[in-house]
Amino acid sequence: MNRESVNKSVLLILAIFISAIFLSMIRSFLMAIFLAGIFAALARPMYRRFAAWYGGRRALASLSTLLVIVVVVILPLGLLMGIVTAQAIKVGQTVTPWVQQQIAELSDHRAEHKSRRRHDRTHQQIDFLKHSIKFTLN
Repeated sequence: MNRESVNKSVLLILAIFISAIFLSMIRSFLMAIFLAGIFAALARPMYRRFAAWYGGRRALASLSTLLVIVVVVILPLGLLMGIVTAQAIKVGQTVTPWVQQQIAELSDHRAEHKSRRRHDRTHQQIDFLKHSIKFTLN
């Protein structure tokens, strides 16, 4: 191997190593970056139409695009999330007494079961002692 191919190999390995480190650093942001790309691609035709309507004024076209997206997408999603949250709170408040009742019944059942096990264990020990005494006496 000549010096040039070694240099290219080292450069390639270094580039792969740095890329792997970079990807590990942005791993938690990859979904956000991916979704941002999708939304940007979806908004681009609307931006182009606004830019044509405003005679190439890009700032005004960007502002109009953002306002339309906020009014058409973000506000309805926010309202929907508010409704869902309110319903979840209402369901949680409705279910709380039932859950507390189930926990109390389970605790009572466990306590009863535990005392019954102690009682059964005591009878088993008494029976064992009776049999041991009979066996010893015979």
